[in-house]
Amino acid sequence: MRLVKAFLLSLVLVLSFSYANGQNAVINGDTVYQKMDGFGGQTWTYADSMSSSQADLFFSSSNGIGLAIARTANTWDGGIPDLSTLQQAVARGAKVELGLQSPPCALKHSYVDLGENCSQSGDAGNQPLAFNDGSVGSSYTCFANGLSLDGAGGAFDQYATYIVNLIKNYQSHNIPITWLSVQNEANISQSSLGACLWMNGSQFQDFIKNYLGPRIAAAGLSSVQILLDPMNDWFDTDAVSACLNDSGCSQYVPLVGGHGYPYPYSPSYYSLGVASGRRVWQSETSDQGGWDPGMGSALTMARSIHDFLTVGHASAYQWWELAYTSSAGNFGLTDSSFNTTKRFWVTGNWSKFVRPGWSMISATASPRAGVFITAFKNTSSGAFAIVAINSNYSSISQTVNLSSLSANSVTPYVTDANNNLAAQSALTVSGGSLTATLNAQSVTTFVGGGSSSLPPPPSNLTGVVQ
Repeated sequence: MRLVKAFLLSLVLVLSFSYANGQNAVINGDTVYQKMDGFGGQTWTYADSMSSSQADLFFSSSNGIGLAIARTANTWDGGIPDLSTLQQAVARGAKVELGLQSPPCALKHSYVDLGENCSQSGDAGNQPLAFNDGSVGSSYTCFANGLSLDGAGGAFDQYATYIVNLIKNYQSHNIPITWLSVQNEANISQSSLGACLWMNGSQFQDFIKNYLGPRIAAAGLSSVQILLDPMNDWFDTDAVSACLNDSGCSQYVPLVGGHGYPYPYSPSYYSLGVASGRRVWQSETSDQGGWDPGMGSALTMARSIHDFLTVGHASAYQWWELAYTSSAGNFGLTDSSFNTTKRFWVTGNWSKFVRPGWSMISATASPRAGVFITAFKNTSSGAFAIVAINSNYSSISQTVNLSSLSANSVTPYVTDANNNLAAQSALTVSGGSLTATLNAQSVTTFVGGGSSSLPPPPSNLTGVVQ
């Protein structure tokens, strides 16, 4: 009996070793999922005014990590404090999301009915009290009691006019708005950037269907895509389905989304959004723990990106801030002096190579413990990118089998404790298969196929740009 037990134990150990060290990943280019809009973050606060080299670092796909989305916000006084950064982002090919924080003070319950202050100026947490406050009036939104939500001259009518004029103001500064987020975190009562409580999805349905959508169309702004992502959680608080279930509203809404809080958030599959043909965004998340510029925080973020892409079918992933003071935690991809973190470079493992218009394709999500894989391709050129996370504390030899993808070799780009998105020697693809060593605690992107394989990053890139 003792010999039998020993044999069975040995068999279990062998099988366990085989599972942990012999699992191939399979990438199938014929199985296509969501089309990507890209990766990005909020320009405000410490990233209001970037130098040219700093803008390159964030937004250039050749000289930086190629962020494709610059997220901005409206202000109480109509100012654009991040004007310079937005213009530089657009010049480098990024597109702009305008995330509405609050209606103007003149429409708000806190200003009209409660008499809160709306005269101080500034941004970065220095907004007027009335703009910050989401207190609800009799309509159960932040709009003033004397303003009905419907009818000419009502709150929704005036707010739609304000939004159209705001978009035109950005355009006059050569900043086209590609995406308009109707309200940031509508379930939050106060925010240093502004707030406006909306108490149910039917209010968004009414506003978009009868006011905002038609007003944007009539103003000739049909290129502006409405993003309905009103809550600070994923889709746990439902303020979206009322619009999606109404063709009169949903015709104006090609995108829906939510935020990834509490972080790291484990997303679910939002079936109504995907089944209705909407692109789904993770439009804000960040690590609110203690400052950690290293691979620990970066790997947590990498897994978050992987989960939102594979489980949530997200077409976009945005970090809260591009730059933020380190004393506040891991809110930024860099600190307020633009010292890069490993989070910054790990973001680049996706954003530099997975360009807008590319599609996610089928990949073995986790071929073995601690290894996570996503894959993407340019359906026009045949170029592809495979992103592999190794969260283990030791290196791993990983074989990847390619189906319906053509390449003689791939170039790995590695981010780990010693590398910042560093190009490595090309690996040969033989018989539709490649084998690579994934460094311990690393994220590696394998780029190949088509005619758009990227050259190594310029040798003059550094981790600090002043």
